[in-house]
Amino acid sequence: MLKSITDKLIIKKVEPFELDIEKDLKEKIDSYWNNYIKEHPEYYNSEILTVDKFDLDNNIVEVRKMNFSDLFYSAKKGELKTRNIFSAILFKTLDDFYIVIRNSYDSRINIIGGMAEIKDFD
Repeated sequence: MLKSITDKLIIKKVEPFELDIEKDLKEKIDSYWNNYIKEHPEYYNSEILTVDKFDLDNNIVEVRKMNFSDLFYSAKKGELKTRNIFSAILFKTLDDFYIVIRNSYDSRINIIGGMAEIKDFD
């Protein structure tokens, strides 16, 4: 669902801040991640934010902390439902060129963007 937000968006840190993941599932995530990074050392397991709840009537988004490995596992396996905060931007120069980046690890073209990390909100 898309909703236009015209007022101030409130991003609220929820306590306990760490996303609660059952022990068995966390062990699966860790095992999957450890095997994956053996062949893909360009990835690192940073702390990121996930949307826990949102109140669209009052423009409040409640967030918790999780690891990139949790998000990665949820995208690949679907056993953990996550909604990460991600933003991107496409710049157009005055001479009508667009600024994009080429991934160093697989040569794909991307626009500039990224997931919200904990340090982004300190």
